[in-house]
Amino acid sequence: MSVERAGALLDLGRHAEALEVLGAVPGAESSAYALGLRTRALLGLKRLGPARESAAAMRRIAPHGEWGYRLGAIVERSMGRPADALALADQAAALDPQEPFTHQVAVLCALDIGDLRSAGEHASAMLELAPDTALAHVTLARVQIASSQLVWAEASLRRALTIDSADDVAMALLAEVVAKERPEEARQLRVAALRADPQDVGHRRRVLSRGRAMALGGAAVTAGKLGLVGKFAALSVLSHAVRGQSGRLTLAVMTVIYLATFAVSRVRRRRHGRKLPPLVWEGTRADRRNADLLWLGVPAALVAVISAVVILVRAAAGVSPVGPVVWFVAALVVLAVCWRFRAGEVRDRALAEVLRDVWRAVVRTVSFNWQRRGARRRRRRGQR
Repeated sequence: MSVERAGALLDLGRHAEALEVLGAVPGAESSAYALGLRTRALLGLKRLGPARESAAAMRRIAPHGEWGYRLGAIVERSMGRPADALALADQAAALDPQEPFTHQVAVLCALDIGDLRSAGEHASAMLELAPDTALAHVTLARVQIASSQLVWAEASLRRALTIDSADDVAMALLAEVVAKERPEEARQLRVAALRADPQDVGHRRRVLSRGRAMALGGAAVTAGKLGLVGKFAALSVLSHAVRGQSGRLTLAVMTVIYLATFAVSRVRRRRHGRKLPPLVWEGTRADRRNADLLWLGVPAALVAVISAVVILVRAAAGVSPVGPVVWFVAALVVLAVCWRFRAGEVRDRALAEVLRDVWRAVVRTVSFNWQRRGARRRRRRGQR
């Protein structure tokens, strides 16, 4: 009875309570089904390490059951290990090719490493098994978007919305597909997706989008727009700082460009906001404030890191690091101000928790890119 109660709690999104209930179930560690529920609860709480162990234990108890492999693939994917995730997803699909969700997870894993052929095969299999589910058409649309088949993707997503008119994921994806040609429709779709799931952070951010460009902006966006020029300028500033030279001209140019980009983006965001329903615009207040703070926080973090490197280099060389120390302290003050004025859900999070999540995101990104590159290299060798 407690196991069924845990499943019901998971369906309601009450992961912590479900985990507590499962902890009180005698012999839960030897039940594949209970371990599956435990893995789901841990995933919901973003406790990926324990979730990985739980999924592995599930596979040991039930080596021929697909669920343990499917959940393992989801965990590995969440940890930024696309090659490991795809291997588990393929095993799940091989163990139970008649289960639509094994193919759905396999599609996502294949797309992560850019294997469009495999993703297409799994998407077609899922659609054949579950043609009357919106998720099957959304999954096929993801492959079509990745393959630049936007007309077909639009048709798939509209079919998904015919089946389930409240599917917020289908709305959000369709908005991205039609954004370039029909920005007003894209805006309406993003608002509808947000109304369907107001707690989704991605929907709140996307509703601030103009066409395909995010209206939030930030240092990363600016650097991306500048491309090689921005990277060269950043390296130039770092090189001057390490060698004790000023590099003031480069720094001044970068600052002017950055401030101009911020000003333009905020004007455009305000114009975009007038086209949104007033309550929706008001509901994004916290996201907008946090986005503005990122424009201060990201450069301050970069200055703090660069200053710390310069301080260490100069100290090792026996050179006075007074200037970099001043920059380092100033950057910390800016970061403290940004932290003080943060808004929304972020205010409820401890600094240690945020830093931990940032570190995990960095590790996950590095791991993801490394595994994806290796998987693509092996795939190319196999095609020769």
